[in-house]
Amino acid sequence: MSHIWTFAPESQALLNRCLNAASPPDPGNKWLQKFGPQNLDLIKKSNETIIVNDSPEYDDVPATQENTDANLTNDVEHFLDPEISILTKFEGLVGKSIKTPKILGKLADTLPTSTAEQWIEHILSAESLNTDFLTLFYKYFIPTYVKRENSRFCTDTLIKTHEKYPQLLKISLKIILKETERENNVINDFFSSLNADELTNLIEFISDIDLNSEQYTYILFNIHTAYKSCNKTDNVQNYIFSLLKNCNNFCSSDKNYGKILLAYLQHEKKLRRNIDIILLEELVERHKTPFKRPCLSIINDMKENK
Repeated sequence: MSHIWTFAPESQALLNRCLNAASPPDPGNKWLQKFGPQNLDLIKKSNETIIVNDSPEYDDVPATQENTDANLTNDVEHFLDPEISILTKFEGLVGKSIKTPKILGKLADTLPTSTAEQWIEHILSAESLNTDFLTLFYKYFIPTYVKRENSRFCTDTLIKTHEKYPQLLKISLKIILKETERENNVINDFFSSLNADELTNLIEFISDIDLNSEQYTYILFNIHTAYKSCNKTDNVQNYIFSLLKNCNNFCSSDKNYGKILLAYLQHEKKLRRNIDIILLEELVERHKTPFKRPCLSIINDMKENK
């Protein structure tokens, strides 16, 4: 493919002098005799352009994972300068986060605790922030930071977010509750801070999250915390019954499962709803913790009073 090289206007005079000074081709030139006159066509002289044929082309080098990671690391280091407050770079960080959301997860892993807390407090206290940024912040930064720090500050962050950005909190919770390598106390302390109505809504929210057996087993402790203080609506009771059925095979020796099973039966005994006593009895029979005995006692009472 031909590439056209143009000269700047201020170079035109010099170009013309060079072209005029050039001698015509020498027929006795050995190079010309060997390769022929057709090669002269490769360079066409004019006072405006020089056209070079068959110039090599170079495609842009595709971004590899290594290049991407290196760029991400460089971006993060820019915001880690201890001499400059991260808040002075806030606008730039918002733009960078929207363009490259993964930088938020990287920052959550690497920011010094005091800097991260300062940044979170700024976001929670700001009057107006970019909605796209906030969504990404609660998707990438908060879940990673909660897993890393597991502190009272993290619990307070969830509480304040629940008050200011309840819908954004759901983004974080959905990710946090699926994480099986986190500590449980931040989530449990947050659940304990909610009132009965809020816990009821929370359980209904959890019921819509797609969890595998490992994830269910891990959050039974949290679910029990929420369930014991929530309103026992039909939706809540139906969800807990479904949970007990679905988790029975892999939670038969789990004490938290036993606690939920006992609490569920205690409330069903009071509510006197029309439930499947036979199936419940089978679930209890397969259970293998000390909670089995009081559960069987309630089952027998329910059968007698049915």
